Amino acid sequence: GTVRVTRDCWRLMLCCAARTESPPPGLSGRDSSMYIGTGVYTGNQYKRVCHAARTNLTKREDAMLIAELDELVATPGAAAPQLFAVFDGHGGAQAAAYCTEHMKSHLVQAYAQTSSQLEVHERYAAACKAAFARVNSELATAGIQDGTTATVVIVDGDQIVVANVGDSHCYYFPGTPGSEPERLTADHRVEAATEAELARVKAAGGRFARATASDGKTPIGPERLYPGGLMMTRSLGDADSAKAAIPEPEVRTLAYPQIGGTLVLASDGVWDFLDVARVGRLVDTSRTGQPRLGPTWLAKATMTATAEKNQGDDDVSLVCVRLGRPKKRRGLTMRAMTGAVFRTEAGSSRPTSPSVKAAAARV
Repeated sequence: GTVRVTRDCWRLMLCCAARTESPPPGLSGRDSSMYIGTGVYTGNQYKRVCHAARTNLTKREDAMLIAELDELVATPGAAAPQLFAVFDGHGGAQAAAYCTEHMKSHLVQAYAQTSSQLEVHERYAAACKAAFARVNSELATAGIQDGTTATVVIVDGDQIVVANVGDSHCYYFPGTPGSEPERLTADHRVEAATEAELARVKAAGGRFARATASDGKTPIGPERLYPGGLMMTRSLGDADSAKAAIPEPEVRTLAYPQIGGTLVLASDGVWDFLDVARVGRLVDTSRTGQPRLGPTWLAKATMTATAEKNQGDDDVSLVCVRLGRPKKRRGLTMRAMTGAVFRTEAGSSRPTSPSVKAAAARV
């Protein structure tokens, strides 16, 4: 498995900041973690965007990518768009790892090739589709047989762009506690596919069936796409299912919410074991607790709650992004403010914080 933070992101994390934030208290554990705070200016507004990411790998097939898209900054001094991505590999780890190495550069190159006459969100949508297709083609050329989901989130000034294939979902939890969360990704599992999607697969020569038990007759598990036995209709890689399982992402754009909120982006190692309402209660706790706990606590608490049911059954990768409410700019000229970096090294022998366990259990 891979947890990749690009050189650009590390530079952001380590730069001298005008203001620092101490990480929330009581956070330690065996899985890897990080806390990053960044600021984004748009016009006369300042938006505080900070995030935390955690992973706990059993199969070691998941991967994550977190980076700044510095290459897309058109105006000197402007803030760089933020990129967050989760890749849930299956059948191996090569496809997911390849995505962490190449998805950012392919997105940047594809965006540069789009027409400047298009709206920014249209350029991002076209870039995502082109980048996904290019990665998929390169996986085939490299002879990589396994596959991966891909969920990419870009926060750029006034808008958020989400593109995905597979079943690694991103939810938006509004800034008002108790509000209904909204899933921003499409579900490409066979069992959730639309009639149009099922028809597309069949027209491409695919078929649907359940796997069989050792007797060769008794059907078991959910319906899958054959050839290949894939549980989803869209993915990257998966050479056995290449004709029917396409790499084209479904893309959604939304305006940066004026009430702020939280994005939770995760592999199915979270969503298959933890219901969205439970995550929503954790989100509310992270925002209303005293002191305010923030995304670092939220990531840790979500992992703790997930581990109650996912006891090594599947890899878990998670990114929590806090979208601060826009505030009027007051004479600040720095393009970004970066908070203190908090890391718990993988393999740490320190016990999990009781406060995190207790709070996760309560909600």
